[in-house]
Amino acid sequence: MVGWTHHDAGDRIMLRLESVQSSEAARKHDPDLFRFAMTKQQAAILGNYLVRLSGQPPIVPKKRGWFRRRFG
Repeated sequence: MVGWTHHDAGDRIMLRLESVQSSEAARKHDPDLFRFAMTKQQAAILGNYLVRLSGQPPIVPKKRGWFRRRFG
């Protein structure tokens, strides 16, 4: 995989992956394109799976401070 982008489509996400089969294809900047439409829940499950697979710790939201809790 050499690149990816995503687009929010309301209740779905369009994921676009770019991949090359060889270094020659990479030099020509001629990637194969794959597009996936998935629900946001499917995207979250995929994201959590990839984070676990990578060995990275999951992102845990920080607690909001008293100022944010009071004033939004």
